[in-house]
Amino acid sequence: AQLGAEWAYQVRPCRPGEPAHVRGLDIGTLLADSDEDRISILKMDIEGAEVPVFADGTPPWLDRVDAIAIDLHDWTVFGEATGPFHAALGREDFAFSTSGELTIARRRG
Repeated sequence: AQLGAEWAYQVRPCRPGEPAHVRGLDIGTLLADSDEDRISILKMDIEGAEVPVFADGTPPWLDRVDAIAIDLHDWTVFGEATGPFHAALGREDFAFSTSGELTIARRRG
């Protein structure tokens, strides 16, 4: 990708004293605010922030998701995302495939 191009943005933590430019919400909050029980298809393209979402193991909301289409970024300030994502979802019953840049995880059964 061309450096500085519109598709070259990356999420990073705020530096000390730096104001946030984007308000982030976690999936659990989005589910609670929506009054929905399940997510049929969760599309995630969070420009590198996949690592904090999946690094601590299986997120508590994952059992309410039927499928995830995710653009994994392995070259960000957060580190490599593919390993933590597959490890977190590997604890659940997901089948994996790829389509272009997307990794698709579909719950079996």
